[in-house]
Amino acid sequence: MKSYLLFVLLLSVPMPVLSYYKCTNELDEVVYQKIPCRPTSTEKKIHVYTPPQSGVVKGSEFDGDESISNEKSTIIRSKLSSAIASLSPIKKSVTEYYRSKGEWPRKLSDIKMNKDEMTSSYIDEIILGDNGEVAAHLNSDFGNDKQIIIKPKSVMGDTSFEWKCYANFTKQLLSSSDYPLCKSRVINKRY
Repeated sequence: MKSYLLFVLLLSVPMPVLSYYKCTNELDEVVYQKIPCRPTSTEKKIHVYTPPQSGVVKGSEFDGDESISNEKSTIIRSKLSSAIASLSPIKKSVTEYYRSKGEWPRKLSDIKMNKDEMTSSYIDEIILGDNGEVAAHLNSDFGNDKQIIIKPKSVMGDTSFEWKCYANFTKQLLSSSDYPLCKSRVINKRY
């Protein structure tokens, strides 16, 4: 009975899908396209599942109410900087895994790290997301549901990776006189 309920529940969840047309012409050449086929071709409509986007909302800065003093914001930036620095060994392991296996690790045990040991005085939990993303759930000292997400981006012809950092803090809090710690973004997913 539980399996049946789970199945029904899964069917009720909308799945992001794109539609394509498989067109076969008179020479049996097959072309996939987003528009309907010519009248001289046979047509088959295909629905392709598209996975949900990552938890970082592109271009949307976090605008939460974080009116705090300059002294407290300096302390929070210092703690955030420390939390981001502590992710360096995980970044290294994730990229080494990708280079050796040709795919991103799905869980911390794939990179020989114990999930229970991946905490610090600022980080409560670390979870690996899609495409090499590393999500760090910060402790309650930072506020409710605060996260840092770092994402690898291939550069130099796939010979190296640059890591982009996103956090659900205001732009003002993440900025310092020299450079921002991370980009301010709405994070709509808890990994």
